[in-house]
Amino acid sequence: ARERATWSIHDRRMRSNAATVIFAVVSLIALIAPSASHAEEVDNAVRSMPARQQETEDLMTEVDEWLKAEGLNRFGDPKDTMYTGGSPLFDESTGQRRDRYAYIRSRHPDEPWKRGSVRPKIVDVDETRDPRFPARWGPEPPVQTRDFRELPGGYGFGSSTLYKWIETNMAKDAEDLDETGE
Repeated sequence: ARERATWSIHDRRMRSNAATVIFAVVSLIALIAPSASHAEEVDNAVRSMPARQQETEDLMTEVDEWLKAEGLNRFGDPKDTMYTGGSPLFDESTGQRRDRYAYIRSRHPDEPWKRGSVRPKIVDVDETRDPRFPARWGPEPPVQTRDFRELPGGYGFGSSTLYKWIETNMAKDAEDLDETGE
């Protein structure tokens, strides 16, 4: 009887082990063999990878050109920007690294590289502004003193040489006005 009891315990253990092995094999097969829809998703993702990669490369080129045109550093910040830890891509507190383009996108969420340069074109201010003095007075004196005083006629501030030149021209204008009556 004792021998028989030993065999029954041994049989139970074998059955239990066999059931565990069978369950493990079935589970493994279920994990390895993907469903048809999952296989299609994987195939579609693999097929679209070259297009996504090209799209990413185009974006990287676009961003790099924008950084150069705007005079920004490689992180999209002004060139003289200094970073704690040496780089904005590494967070010392968490130990995590960021992708450079992800950082640039977070700093510029409006994606200005897609709309071209945001800086206005350089315009010569002297050409667009009304002349400071009437054209009939001619050019300003080429050599002026280094003092600074209020100019007559509401012309702002300038040197005493400019003051005398304005005063003389205003007097001529007053004489011409008296003679012509206009």
